[in-house]
Amino acid sequence: MTLSTENKNIKERDYWLDNVKGILIILVVVAHCIGTIFYNSLAIRQIYYFINLFHMPAFIMISGYFAKRKIDEKDYAGVFKRLLIPYVLYYCVGIIIQGFTGDTMTFNLLEPTYGMWYILVLGIFMLIAPVLIDKFGKHMLWISVVIMICAYAFNLAISGQLFRVLTYYPFFLIGYFLQKDTLEKFNKSKVVIVLSKILALLFFVGVFLLILKVSDLDLREVFWRGYNIYEQMEEIDVSTNRLIALNVGAFILGILCSFGVILIAPRKKTFLSHLGQYSLYIFVQIQFRNIDCIVKALLFRCN
Repeated sequence: MTLSTENKNIKERDYWLDNVKGILIILVVVAHCIGTIFYNSLAIRQIYYFINLFHMPAFIMISGYFAKRKIDEKDYAGVFKRLLIPYVLYYCVGIIIQGFTGDTMTFNLLEPTYGMWYILVLGIFMLIAPVLIDKFGKHMLWISVVIMICAYAFNLAISGQLFRVLTYYPFFLIGYFLQKDTLEKFNKSKVVIVLSKILALLFFVGVFLLILKVSDLDLREVFWRGYNIYEQMEEIDVSTNRLIALNVGAFILGILCSFGVILIAPRKKTFLSHLGQYSLYIFVQIQFRNIDCIVKALLFRCN
């Protein structure tokens, strides 16, 4: 067998989904940047709401898709090696640095420093998925939706990021159960690809205009999926029925927008593909910027 033949037999990366992750990590960076000037402009606030509606649900959905093989193989050691152990080390570094700055912080691994909740939640998802999927199969998706509804409906004191585990798990399972054959239906021809991109873009425009209509509300508590109905009531002055409708709408639109990003993403290798391959590392660096600022402040104080 010649070298060229061998190269043809090597499985090519799925650049399409790498591009999806590349788009999403750019949105994460944009959301972090404009979040610092959140209250300065109405236009920025609407963009911020729009991005937060779907960028993390989509990220978690794609993570579920890529985690399929490791979940099926029950690779628990890999979960600890690649996610949970690095998370614990990072957490400890953050605690130590905060101690040097004079901040006091209770040691609680369920309460991540510097917004690293995604790593913790993803690790928990991958640990519990093999057991739950073996027991309940595809029914686990609907069970997770019921659990999510209960988490929102009852005023329970759920520690740390466990609430996000309950509210984001349906997105992770959607990604896990998503079949490649389903995605390939949108790659049958150039006409299908172009039409799907146009429809997805029009859908995003419609969603953005919908957010503009509720611009008088602070939707962070709804879109961040970290607050139950009772906590949202303290921040958002609307009727209970409207608040429930906002939560249901946010869940449905989060799913649809996640698929919209998939349809819009380029199918071939682009600069986004490289970003997508290393999206987790970029995400960690975004969080490390906070530690960098603290270190620089300490050095400046010492000098």
